[in-house]
Amino acid sequence: MRKEPSIIVSLLTKGAHASERTSDGQSAVSICRRLTRPKDYHAKMEQGQETNKDRICIDVLEREMRRNPLAGDVSISSPTMADDLHMKLLYLENRVAFARLFFPSEAKLAMEIAHAETTSEFAGLSASKRSSGNLREVDLNETPIVQNQRLLSRMKALVKTVEMGQRYFPHCSQVLDKFMEDDLPDLFYLEKGTQDEQRIKRTRFMELKEDVQRAFTKDKAEFNRSGLSSSSSSSSLKDNLSHKTRKL
Repeated sequence: MRKEPSIIVSLLTKGAHASERTSDGQSAVSICRRLTRPKDYHAKMEQGQETNKDRICIDVLEREMRRNPLAGDVSISSPTMADDLHMKLLYLENRVAFARLFFPSEAKLAMEIAHAETTSEFAGLSASKRSSGNLREVDLNETPIVQNQRLLSRMKALVKTVEMGQRYFPHCSQVLDKFMEDDLPDLFYLEKGTQDEQRIKRTRFMELKEDVQRAFTKDKAEFNRSGLSSSSSSSSLKDNLSHKTRKL
């Protein structure tokens, strides 16, 4: 496999799926990671310095798998495939969770249209130790096939939730896109780093809150221009979006 970013991007643009696998169950990203030394991938980059090609390849492939998690074969027939599915599910769960935090009304509507509430939340492999709320109690008699179907149902519901958000609340979705890609890793460690680094992170956090408010205002204004008054109830808005979805 050639670890050349331009070739990988070209193949993805022409319709190749990052989730496709070799006969022994390996994905492109797992092959890239196996052929890349950890110290090369995690090397600290200075501004203006060229990024390691191996790292670019891995980042491009992982981003594509998160963007289009249902492409290719997503069945769980090997430990590697199971890990990839869990990674995609955790990304989607986190994205939807932050959508509910930043834009609760919009996220609720998107989840209702996608029927996401009818599926069980995936919270990682340790969820069974602290199951609560909508987390599903582990069924020790559940077969691998049934588990596969349950996880895929949850993934499809989350993917549809994200799609509904992107279609009807594009500005909110753009804020979430940027947050998940650029800000989430840093904001998890607000209290770590030098004082200057902590100050920069807190400043960015405040900027993010402003971005959220601006996105909400833009999407609300667009809905008002479309003929939906600001006093429209969530149920009437849900009916309107559901009608549009059926027509598309």
